[in-house]
Amino acid sequence: MHIHVCAILAHILERHYAPMARHPGADKFTISVELIVFIIKEAFAAEAKPAPQSCNYQRVWDAGSIVGYDVAGSATQVVAVIADAAGRIITAFTGVMGILRSTTLRSG
Repeated sequence: MHIHVCAILAHILERHYAPMARHPGADKFTISVELIVFIIKEAFAAEAKPAPQSCNYQRVWDAGSIVGYDVAGSATQVVAVIADAAGRIITAFTGVMGILRSTTLRSG
């Protein structure tokens, strides 16, 4: 389990952490790694809803303050955590996927 968690965190940081120059078109966290981990844990406690156009599930969390920017480059305080049907986290990023943006968000 520890190896899976480390691999997922490495993916999230490589693709979605602003100081990393890779994946320039992806949404990016601009907060500390410690805060990213904390927010992912908080978001994972939210109700899972089917992720649009996917067999995975999305948990959406409103962090209450800006955590980064979404794919459009807009500042956002929303974080999405994507997990498979077994509940294993696949990724997490700022903003949300597709139509879930209009749903009620849980705040921290």
